[in-house]
Amino acid sequence: MPYWIAFSVFPGIGPLRFTALTTRFGSARNAWRAKVTDIAGVIGPALTAAFDRFRRGFDGASYADRLKKLQIHPVSRVDPHYPQLLREIPDAPILLYVRGQKYLPALSAERTVAVVGTRRMTPYGRLVTESIVAGLVPYSVTVVSGLAFGIDAVAHRAALTGGLPTVAVLGCGVDIIAPPSNSSLYNDIVSGGGAVISEMPLGHRPAKGLFPSRNRIISGMSRGVVVTEGSDTSGSLITARYAADQGRDVFAVPGPITSSLSRAPAILIKNGARLAESAEDIAEELGFVRRNKPLSQAAPADATQATVINLLAEGPLQIDEIIRSSGLTSREIAATLTLLEFAGLVKDLGGKLYSLV
Repeated sequence: MPYWIAFSVFPGIGPLRFTALTTRFGSARNAWRAKVTDIAGVIGPALTAAFDRFRRGFDGASYADRLKKLQIHPVSRVDPHYPQLLREIPDAPILLYVRGQKYLPALSAERTVAVVGTRRMTPYGRLVTESIVAGLVPYSVTVVSGLAFGIDAVAHRAALTGGLPTVAVLGCGVDIIAPPSNSSLYNDIVSGGGAVISEMPLGHRPAKGLFPSRNRIISGMSRGVVVTEGSDTSGSLITARYAADQGRDVFAVPGPITSSLSRAPAILIKNGARLAESAEDIAEELGFVRRNKPLSQAAPADATQATVINLLAEGPLQIDEIIRSSGLTSREIAATLTLLEFAGLVKDLGGKLYSLV
């Protein structure tokens, strides 16, 4: 592991060159210790000279100590917890830096769906993103996204609200929260909602050129990629292109034709992406089966949902009765019922009457 970590820190050797080196020398350890002349035969003399200077000065013990203090877990390609789907892509990251108290289930999940889109979302984009993620709750999916403003943040938050694990893939080191305004969301994911991951070493600041390579990880570790909203220049189109190249399913949620932020889904649908009007469309295409779990065993995502579920456990209730009995506002109850309905836990019987499924 120390040699994998060391190679991941050096900026001139990415996944493809690393694979070439380990193929030539048999292991990361052998490649790190190889003679300059032998290394030059694989990556060229100029890069070899820079690498030789780096390896002479790199303090692996100090770096490992920083990882330990920050509770960051290095997960290499050969680690059994490395995401299996991600391992299959040709340029799989040398190593993932991972934060999260419950990171192992999130990384090893088989049912992974990426939900991505614009940073400049509309109310419609927020609604459909929340709806899609809430609808995936009965399928025990792990939601993958990029922790950016807008759709990404909504997808992560909706996953946490629904009790789903979520993986945030960063375009910077995992010790940096970017954007800073998402610090609360970042901390919620780390403290128990899944994992925050990156191939970038500690201290690596976000930069525009890093996001396309970040996007290949989002798609690479996912069974399918869902674009809910974005313009014709949206970075979500890059993620979708990576997904198609990697053999992943691409889904697009249609939007109002008058909105420029409906262009990305429209472009994708015209080019063969699957039209998704509900989470069921996505789950059916990916072959996901709803979990067969009694409601009594389901863990409500928050106190409000628990309150509503406990009230409805006594039998169907009018929404006004739920509001009175819970002491919560009509807005809180309406939003909670919507999420529980999308999650397949509550049924609208008509006439403002609700029951458990």
